[in-house]
Amino acid sequence: MEFKEEIKNLLLFFILTYIISWLFWLPSVFVSLGVIPSGPIQIFGNFAIFGPFIAALVLTYTKGMEGEAKRLFLSGWNIKFNKKWIITLFLPILFGGLTILIVNIIEPMDRFQYAPPLIMWIPNFFLYYFIGGPFTEEYGWRGYALDRLQSKFNALFSSLILGFIWGLWHLPLFFIEGTVQSNIPIYEFLIIQVIISIFYTWIVNNNRDKNGNVNIFLAIIFHAMANFSSMIFPYWVTDLGRWIFFVINIIPVVIICIVYGTKSLVRN
Repeated sequence: MEFKEEIKNLLLFFILTYIISWLFWLPSVFVSLGVIPSGPIQIFGNFAIFGPFIAALVLTYTKGMEGEAKRLFLSGWNIKFNKKWIITLFLPILFGGLTILIVNIIEPMDRFQYAPPLIMWIPNFFLYYFIGGPFTEEYGWRGYALDRLQSKFNALFSSLILGFIWGLWHLPLFFIEGTVQSNIPIYEFLIIQVIISIFYTWIVNNNRDKNGNVNIFLAIIFHAMANFSSMIFPYWVTDLGRWIFFVINIIPVVIICIVYGTKSLVRN
C-alpha cells in the first residue's frame, strides 16, 4: 500500500509540475510559432520555473504534512553542510572552462560574443539563483522527488529517471526563440541533464543532516553554478562544445559510480 502511495505521489508531482510550467510557457511558444502576436502575455513565461516549487509544497501540505512542508522550505536556506564538499560546487565552472579551452584549441570561437561583460557576472549570478530556476526548481526535483525515487530504486537509477524527467520538463523552451534550449538538439540536452543529475544525487546524498534529510541549499547552489558556468562559458552554442562537455562530465561520473557505488553514491 505504501509503495502504491509513493508512486501515486510521484506521478502527481510530475504531472502537476508539467501542467503548471507548460501552461505558463505556452503563450511564448505560440508567439515563437507565429500563432499569436507578441505582447505582455509572454510575461507569464517567467513564472514557469515555479512549477516544481509549487507542486512540491502543495502536495506536501495537502497530505497533512504541514511540518514537512515547513522543513522542506527551510532546507533551501540551510547552509550547514560538510565544508569539504565546497569544492564540488565549483565543478560546473571547472568543466565549463575546460570545455571552452578544448573547443578553442580545436575550433576557435569568440566566447565574448555570447558571454555578458565581466561587470555583470555577479548580478547575473544572483539573477540565475533566484529567478533563473535553481531556487524554485530544486525544491521539487531534489527536495520532493529524489528521495521518493530512491526509496524504490538505487541512487544511480533514481538519478537517471529524475534527470530524464527534469530534462523533458524543459521541452517548451526548445520552441521559444532566444532560449538556450532553442540552440540545442533535444536529445543532446536530455543526455547532459541525465548525466548532471548524477552529480546532484552524489552531492546531496553525502551531505544529509542527522535525520537523513536532503540539504536543498546545496542542490540550489550547484544548479546556480551550472547556469552561471553556461553563461560565462557558452560551450552550448556549438555541437563540438556540447559533446566535449558531455565527455568531460561522463568521465568523473563513471569514477564516482565505481568509487562510491551505485546503490547510494555514498562511500561507506
